Amino acid sequence: MPLFQVRARDEKGALKTPIIDAESSQAAASQARAAGLFVVECKPHRGHLVARTSTRVRLALLPIPPEDQALVFRHLAPLVKTGSSPSTALRKAGARIPDPRLADLCREMAGEVDEGAALSAVLAARTGVFPAWVAGAVAAAEQGGRSEEILASIHEELRQEAQFATRFAVPLAYLRASVVLGVVVPTLPFIMTLGVTGWGVLAGMVGILASALVYGGGFLRRYGRLKPGGAASPDRAVVLVPGLGAMRKELALRRFARIFHGLPASGLSLYEAWMGACPAVDDPAVGRALEAGGRTLAGEGGLSEALRLTGLYDREVIDAAERAEATGEFDAFHTWLLERAESRADGASDAGRTGMWRFLLLVAGAVIMISTVIAWLAYMGNILAKFAELLGEW
Repeated sequence: MPLFQVRARDEKGALKTPIIDAESSQAAASQARAAGLFVVECKPHRGHLVARTSTRVRLALLPIPPEDQALVFRHLAPLVKTGSSPSTALRKAGARIPDPRLADLCREMAGEVDEGAALSAVLAARTGVFPAWVAGAVAAAEQGGRSEEILASIHEELRQEAQFATRFAVPLAYLRASVVLGVVVPTLPFIMTLGVTGWGVLAGMVGILASALVYGGGFLRRYGRLKPGGAASPDRAVVLVPGLGAMRKELALRRFARIFHGLPASGLSLYEAWMGACPAVDDPAVGRALEAGGRTLAGEGGLSEALRLTGLYDREVIDAAERAEATGEFDAFHTWLLERAESRADGASDAGRTGMWRFLLLVAGAVIMISTVIAWLAYMGNILAKFAELLGEW
C-alpha cells in the first residue's frame, strides 16, 4: 500500500508528522484521527530515500553491501529484545555501524519513528537502499509481536545474501569479461589496419563502449530503484539460466517459512500469520501463489488446503500438514517446514551456481566464437581488398 505523510497535532498541541501505510489519503487521515490526532494535512509520502550526506548517485555507483545492511539488523535484534524502543534501537545501532551512509540513515529513520511512523513504513520509503522484502518482514514483526526473532531472521537473510553475492562474484566477472571480448574481438582487424593515432582513438572508443555495456545498465537500474517510488523489478532473465529459477523459488519459500514460523503462536490467527508473512517473500510469482492459497484460510479451509492451492509444495508437505491438523501439533509442523525450507534452499543455491557457470561458459563460448568468425571474415576481406588493389595496379 502507498505511504502518506500526515501533519497533525496531539491533544497538547504538539506537531506530529507520522508516516502512515494506507490505501488512500482519507484512510491515512482516519488512522491518525483514531490515534487521537487533529489532522492538518495529509499527502503522499515521497520519503528521504538517502541521507543528506549520501546522494542517489553515490549509492547507485557504490551500493551499500548486504553485509553492512545485515549489521544494522544484527544490532537492532538484541536492542529490541532488551526493551529498547525502535527509535532508540536505531540510534544505538547507527552509532555502532562503520558505514557513515548507514549511520546517517539510521538517525533519519529514528527521527521519523519518533514522529509516529512505523519502522516498516520507514523502511518501505527507502526502496533501493534496503531490499523490498525487509519492510514486509518488519511489518509482520510489528503485527505479530515477534520483533526480535524476525529482526534476527532479517540479519541472517542479509548475511546469507552477502555470502551468495560472494559466491556469484566470479561467474559475474566472467560474464563481464565475455561481453568485453564480444565488443573488442570484432574490432581487431580494423585496429590492425590503422596507424598509431587511429589505433589509440579506436581502442579508447571500444573501451568506453564495453564499459558502458557492462556497468552502465547496472548503474541505471540501481539509480531507478533509489528514485522516489522506485521499486525493484523482477529479473525475468533469471528463468533463462538453468537452476536459477528453482533457486529463486526456494529462497523465497525459505524467507516465507522464516517469517511465518511462530507467528500463529504469537496470537495471530492462521490467516493473519500467513498473509502477514507474504510481503516478505520478494518474488512476485511466489507471492501471488502464496496469497492465493492463504485466502482459503479466511474461510473454512485448513492449512493443508492452503499449501495445496499454492501449487508450490509437494505431497510430502501437504501430508505433514494434514497430520498436524489431525493431531494439533502445528508448532512441530512449522519447525519442520522451516528446517526443510533451509535444506532445500541450500541445495538449490548450489545447483543454481552450477547452472549459472554452465550457462556463462556456453554464452561466453558463443560470443567468442561469433566474434572470432566476424574478425576472421573482416581480416580476409582486408586481404582480398589488398589483392584487388594490386591486380588493379597491374
